[in-house]
Amino acid sequence: MNADVIQSKMANFTVSGLDNTSLVGDEFLETCAEHVLVTSERLRRLYYAIWYISVALGVPGNLLSAIVWLRRHVTDRNTSAIYLSAVAINDLVFNLCKGLYFLYVDCGQNMWICIPVLL
Repeated sequence: MNADVIQSKMANFTVSGLDNTSLVGDEFLETCAEHVLVTSERLRRLYYAIWYISVALGVPGNLLSAIVWLRRHVTDRNTSAIYLSAVAINDLVFNLCKGLYFLYVDCGQNMWICIPVLL
């Protein structure tokens, strides 16, 4: 492609309803980079929100599931109860480790700030 074709495509390109005909070269790239950073920040926040919800619901749910599947009268009648309890314990350990990792990442060196969250 030659420069005229690229300029005509840039002239027709709009971001968030703004006319970008005045944006050329570095200014155009900086504007695109800003939009990418904002989008990546939103995706990161969504990722953390999903993980916090899964840890908050997963820890008590897997704990109760393991307790139910490990009862003596359930394991005597149903051999798959041992497998399901192992899956519940595995998920519980994973959720606890991932939750503690997120607390460490969010709090960093100031881990003492997050101690009330654990109580």
